[in-house]
Amino acid sequence: MKLHRITTLALKESREIVRDRLFFTLALVVPASLMLALGYGLTTDMEDVPIAILDYDRTPMSREYAHQFIASHYFNFHGYLEREAQIDSLIAGRRVRAVLVIPPRFQRDLLRGRTVAVQSIASGTIVQPAETVGGYVEGTTAAFSQKLATRHVARREAVSPRAAEGILAPVRLQVRFFYNEPLDSRWGIVPGVMMIVLMFSLPLLTAVSIVREKETGSIDNVYASTLTPAEFVAGKLIPYWTLAVVNGLLLWGIVTLLYGVPFRGDPWAFLASMMLFCLCTTALGLIVSLLVRTQIAAILVMIVLTLIPAVLFSGVFVPLDSLGAAGRFQSRLLPATYFNLIAQASFLKGVGVETIWPDMAMLAVYATVLLAIAWWRFTKRPRR
Repeated sequence: MKLHRITTLALKESREIVRDRLFFTLALVVPASLMLALGYGLTTDMEDVPIAILDYDRTPMSREYAHQFIASHYFNFHGYLEREAQIDSLIAGRRVRAVLVIPPRFQRDLLRGRTVAVQSIASGTIVQPAETVGGYVEGTTAAFSQKLATRHVARREAVSPRAAEGILAPVRLQVRFFYNEPLDSRWGIVPGVMMIVLMFSLPLLTAVSIVREKETGSIDNVYASTLTPAEFVAGKLIPYWTLAVVNGLLLWGIVTLLYGVPFRGDPWAFLASMMLFCLCTTALGLIVSLLVRTQIAAILVMIVLTLIPAVLFSGVFVPLDSLGAAGRFQSRLLPATYFNLIAQASFLKGVGVETIWPDMAMLAVYATVLLAIAWWRFTKRPRR
């Protein structure tokens, strides 16, 4: 393997990338655009949930209860309803996500010490948002019930509201969240989205560009040259790997500067991990380009091999502990899983190479294996 041959092929490939303005623009714009679109769109936080209230009682106490929802930042109050027939059309038309129904005799039953059943009607077409809205309603109702109970005990025992709270709840739980203090779901998702973009976009462009040479016949120049398989693999990978690393740095800037996700880890360890991951992904794109003959086939194969596994089995959206035995086994077969663990640990946990080195070692193993496969699959006598 001669260095000047690798350098010559790498420079030639770099000129081809820069010369094709559309390809070069896509290589820089598509990853950033995907990062912006997915980063803003993928969040499990819900605020300003549109809600309407049907108050059959219309007493001071029912209005006080309704005000708990009106004043909450979790809800966006869309007004009082006059009749029950309005509920279905409002929810079906997606004008509100939930309706709170306060029954008649609400105040009278509470003053008599009776339990009052309040109805919450929410759209269940999508399960997770419905569960979240239900949790908001339950939490707001529990706070109102606690407020009424505290007021009652303070009046009955002739004590202050603070002392009444101690009587009702002698043990108070204080919950703290490590690494994500504001419990912002974007902090947990966006580093994983960075992995998905790197896993999908650059390997796809690598595969498509090399397959395009097959379709145009320009690859025959390589077949007729004295390049060895190792020189071909190195010369082809270096430009796309460099482009992938540049995109990784750009995405890192978007994650930290635009989305405000803190980076607390070792930057050099993370950079080394990203470089290994980019080597894995570009090598995978090269392998696919050696196996298929058309650009359409390359696109379909890359979607199946990169995007779908990275979304389902990397731990970005479904925790690895929640996967079954088969799912956990598949996740360990993906370099995306290891880089996602490194990204979460580096951004939020603030750990260094002493903690993430096993995942870095697995990325190095994957890169070595994929490069070996690419070297093995390259032949100057392709099957027709």
